[in-house]
Amino acid sequence: MPVTTNEKGQIFDLVSRGAIEEFKVDRNTAISVFDTNSLKEVDVTTVQTITLNLPGGGSAEVKFNRRITNLDENGNIRSPGPRGIGRARNFTVTVGEPTVRRLR
Repeated sequence: MPVTTNEKGQIFDLVSRGAIEEFKVDRNTAISVFDTNSLKEVDVTTVQTITLNLPGGGSAEVKFNRRITNLDENGNIRSPGPRGIGRARNFTVTVGEPTVRRLR
């Protein structure tokens, strides 16, 4: 399924909340979401596909795997550490080697 970009060419990629909110949530909701999500096992690998329209004509496809997990090497949930703003410290994102294929 194609993903639409905004006027800056950006896409929205929401992992944790699971819903798009029009307004910021209050502090207690943010704490509740952080605590709830910290207790859930996450290990998801997706295939990312980007199709490029080339300036001289034609197109190309770039594919790669992206793995997001909060599990350690033994399969246990990593400690989330202190609550804070920014990325969840117990998650790792691994991007695989891309493959590029000319489409036309």
